[in-house]
Amino acid sequence: MQLSELSARIELESRIRDGARNMLQILEEKQGNDELRGQIQHELDMAEEQMNSLNDRCMFLRTMMQESAVSGQYLRPRAIRAVHGLDDLNTTHMERPTSNSPGPLTLPESRVFPMPEIPAVSSSEKDFQSLAKAMALVLERWMTGVIHLLPSEWADVLNTVSSLFKACSDLKKMMDTRVLMLSFEREQALKLVRALVASVAWEPNDALYHASVETLAELDEVILQYALGTMESVVQLVSPPLPSEDELSHQAPCLSTRMFREQFVALMLGLLFDVGLIDALVSIVEHVPSARALASDILARILRFSHRALPDESTAMHAFPELLRHLCLPEEPLDMVDAAGAMNAIDHASAQYKTKGKPSMLGCVSWDENYFRALIRDSMVVVTKDSSIWNIAIIEELLDGPLHEPRRFEEALTSTKCIRRLMSFFRPSHLRYATLPQNDAGRRWTQMGVKLFRLLLLHQEGIRLLAEDRFLVELREAFDQLAQMPADALFSSANLERTMVSGYFDLLGALSEHPQGLELLAHARLFSSWMKLCELDTDASSRVLEALVDTLHLTTPSHTRMLLERALTKAPVTVRRVATERVAHALWLDGETQPWAMSLLLGQLHDVAQSVRALARVRLQAACQHPAMAQCAMGQGSPLDLLAADDTLALQCLAVPLGFQTMLRQGLLAPLAHAWHRQEHRAYVHRVEKAMAMEQSSGPIPPHLYGQLARTEAGCQYLKELRVLPEWVSLLQCDQLGAYDAHILHQVKAALWACGHVGASDLGVPMLEAHGLLDALLAATCSPVISIRGTSFYACGLVSQSACGRKALAARHWTTHGMCLPIDRQSFVHLNEPGTLVSDAFASRLVPAEDKSEHDASTLLTKLGNGVIAGQARRALVRMHDQDPELFQRVSLLARALHLMDHFPMRLAARRTIWALMGDCEISLETVTELQRWRSAHVAVAPAVPTRRAPRSQPSQASRSKVPHLYDVPPFRSLPLGVSNTVPASSYAQSQDGVPSRKGAMAGSVSRDEWPLQMRGFV
Repeated sequence: MQLSELSARIELESRIRDGARNMLQILEEKQGNDELRGQIQHELDMAEEQMNSLNDRCMFLRTMMQESAVSGQYLRPRAIRAVHGLDDLNTTHMERPTSNSPGPLTLPESRVFPMPEIPAVSSSEKDFQSLAKAMALVLERWMTGVIHLLPSEWADVLNTVSSLFKACSDLKKMMDTRVLMLSFEREQALKLVRALVASVAWEPNDALYHASVETLAELDEVILQYALGTMESVVQLVSPPLPSEDELSHQAPCLSTRMFREQFVALMLGLLFDVGLIDALVSIVEHVPSARALASDILARILRFSHRALPDESTAMHAFPELLRHLCLPEEPLDMVDAAGAMNAIDHASAQYKTKGKPSMLGCVSWDENYFRALIRDSMVVVTKDSSIWNIAIIEELLDGPLHEPRRFEEALTSTKCIRRLMSFFRPSHLRYATLPQNDAGRRWTQMGVKLFRLLLLHQEGIRLLAEDRFLVELREAFDQLAQMPADALFSSANLERTMVSGYFDLLGALSEHPQGLELLAHARLFSSWMKLCELDTDASSRVLEALVDTLHLTTPSHTRMLLERALTKAPVTVRRVATERVAHALWLDGETQPWAMSLLLGQLHDVAQSVRALARVRLQAACQHPAMAQCAMGQGSPLDLLAADDTLALQCLAVPLGFQTMLRQGLLAPLAHAWHRQEHRAYVHRVEKAMAMEQSSGPIPPHLYGQLARTEAGCQYLKELRVLPEWVSLLQCDQLGAYDAHILHQVKAALWACGHVGASDLGVPMLEAHGLLDALLAATCSPVISIRGTSFYACGLVSQSACGRKALAARHWTTHGMCLPIDRQSFVHLNEPGTLVSDAFASRLVPAEDKSEHDASTLLTKLGNGVIAGQARRALVRMHDQDPELFQRVSLLARALHLMDHFPMRLAARRTIWALMGDCEISLETVTELQRWRSAHVAVAPAVPTRRAPRSQPSQASRSKVPHLYDVPPFRSLPLGVSNTVPASSYAQSQDGVPSRKGAMAGSVSRDEWPLQMRGFV
């Protein structure tokens, strides 16, 4: 603040103080109101305090300016303080340069920053100095990537620089001095920016934030230019650690299915990283040229996703140690070439997914007079009126660059016909732009027109040109033609489909972005014409209104909002639907909720058209996912009829205190809580699993009553009164091994989802920890039931959406940086191998079927194991299936088929036939339960050899002298004493190679009494 401003402030505060004293004297004489006297006394005290502060500040400034007049040292600005270890921001390792500047630049409230000055050069060296500046500009543009030099051009630049050094002996010394001075100034400027970033990123409430901003504002623009600290570079440095307004406004606590998908993908990628996915892809990129493009693209996608989802491991993934090792081995040129090619391929693929825009040259290039006139001439606009000869690329370069300078724009407007001819090209009456066909070339002209109109709004001469030109007047006349419905109207349906007439709406949208443009539209009475179109019900007028509603900007209170409101109420149904969509998009503007848009959207809930009402309800539900938007909706008046009819909207409004109090006061909360406790919390499992199973869907997760209640303190108290948390504890602590009943598993899943939604808010996490539900939730991640483990995994992802939840999960060995994942991923996905059960039930026989058709079917299934008659049995089964398909849906026949396949060695074709026949029988947990019950009732224990799936047991001592069998022979199967059961030794003769040769009887043949014991499972 300058001394003149301080003096003005002091004079103003003194007047306020004197006026307050006079008012107090008048009130004391008249015995006025005590409350008014207290207010005036408060104002008097504030004025005196402000005067004292301003006087002290004025004295301080005068002292500092006196000191700065005799000081020539580089000292740190006032706003920099010792914070976060930045005890001294001055340069200690660099020698402080001195300056010969006669008048040092004095900054208010800061020390002196003498400007670096180029030493004077002789007149003979001025040309070399100009050439040096030109070379410096070329090199700067090349280093920042704005321009690209070919090898031949780069060689010319080097030769020119070398000739400069040879011709001017003092140039090197001058440049060294200048670089030293500029480097110091640059370091000072960057330290200011570092202080700003540190204060904002670490302690947003620190006073250093305001001090740093003030210091940056105090820096002169010349210093920033000399230090290469332009505002563009400052924005690039400060913006990465800070979220944008759009991110802050749309960083809603609402949850979407996309979060679950990304969490699952992050888990899968983490598991693949552990087994060497990155190394495998790098090897393919390096050694397989045919698959290099695909592998590098996949690798770039993975690295881009891992940077956000797995930040802890992203650095190691981007290291590529094997490629770097090959690049650093010059003695192995082939490996070096392969590694370089792989790095280039990965870099090229990664560049495809970068969203950085093209660097702008505005404000950093001084346009030469001759170059500017050459652009005007080469554009061919001033040469001919034929637009087909115009060079649109050069015209776009003019609109993007030199014409933004006021002097160049004035020259192009007054000295040439360039601007006026471009305006004439877009005039509707000239039928030049309006008759262009709809194609890429026509759309390019539209983009150029948008740039032209935005450029005109930047200059006062351009605004005057728009006001004097008949462009807007002719557009109004064309819109008025729609009321008369002539066949040759400019905005007819045929022209809107075939020609670039639809591009005029983009030009009008560009005008509506600027306040001066809105004034021009209103002055041309265009809004009156558009209001009249709302009364028409023609195809052309509807299309015009739809395009206007989509393109006109609504950022400021203006006629555009009035037009939108008229379109919502008076226009045809198709226009009202488009306007409803536009209102839904306008709920967020400049990072803030828009109550006017919410009021219009709530009004659409009472539209006469059912399609409009349904669309408004869907958009309202989507918007109310954000608590701020739900609060805005409740602030416009509680829609009690909608809350009573729509449970989804009622649940969303429970997330804000006003919605909770409204529903509790109106008696809507108790029936809703009773319904959720009775059945809705279990039905929620089906809804959320259906939403997650939908492909290419990123919609919101259905709201959960208990999760919405946990977002407010009153809701948490109400949730405690419901006493549902102890029920979840008992469900999650039950033995999951015995949970074969689908009903029990469904209840466990419902409890897990409820815990996840409650933990998604900071108020709900302490409730979970108080009841031990958070530990029970994490214990469910080790459940042997896969669906329970997966549900708990996603529930932990919900808990990680709150700060308290992330802290609690981090203390329990889960990482929450990026996606919520277990630190030990291998143990999370590990499943214990089921043990082999040995039971007498395997040595069993099935009770014959009482039903004849089932008996015949089971008999035919048995014949499938015989290769001779398998084909005949299969055809008979197919005929039986066609005649009686319900037979093959019976659980009893399925049990007999499973028993058959479990006890008999059958070919793969036979097993496929059985499963194809039994395909209509649904396999579920209920089916498994019925199979167990049926087996316990229809399987009779009978003496039989154990199945082939049972482990091989050791033979008993009594059977060691008998024929060695694969399994122990039961006592009742033993041969009578005295009966020989030995195979004659002459049947087999040992060959020289140790392989038994066939002699006499068939190899492997056994006696009739032995064959059942050798069939391994036949009963």
